[in-house]
Amino acid sequence: DRHFIHRCHDDIVAFVEKGREAYFALSPSVEHLEVIPGAVYVQRGRNNELSSEPNQLNGVHSGYCALNLAFVMGAREIHLLGMDMQYSNDRTGQSHFHGGYDWQPSHAPRFYDKWSRNFESAAVQLEAAGVEVTNWIGTPVSKIQEFKTRPLTELADPLRASSMPVEELPHRVGAGTS
Repeated sequence: DRHFIHRCHDDIVAFVEKGREAYFALSPSVEHLEVIPGAVYVQRGRNNELSSEPNQLNGVHSGYCALNLAFVMGAREIHLLGMDMQYSNDRTGQSHFHGGYDWQPSHAPRFYDKWSRNFESAAVQLEAAGVEVTNWIGTPVSKIQEFKTRPLTELADPLRASSMPVEELPHRVGAGTS
């Protein structure tokens, strides 16, 4: 979102200056945003269906917009990382691999229920387009039931076996939303 762009401005600039791609899906009402040269800005819609237009990504959170970005870019295979839409089962109650978001109130789980249902229409579109989606998750289950799931622990082995150092793998910044 625009707050992420503001907080991480210097890191995003450095990321883009290394030749990496950064995409941001922003509401048309966003004002006073310092544009980062080389980053791609598109309009964010709130439709539950995936957009097929390259200048618009639909979704109310970055995971759905990133899925939409992969669809618009013509991906035939999409891998989601950690999209389980729930808090961890341990005592931390953590909702993200990072510290979460400042805006996230204690009643945020209701958003995860609603957001996970948004993937139903996306799954229909993706299947019709012949796109295969795998959701790599760290918890035993995901509220997103429309895609096959695999444990994140299985993903580590192919990455370790890669002859290319991780820092040289292609990197992209996901579609941030606002």
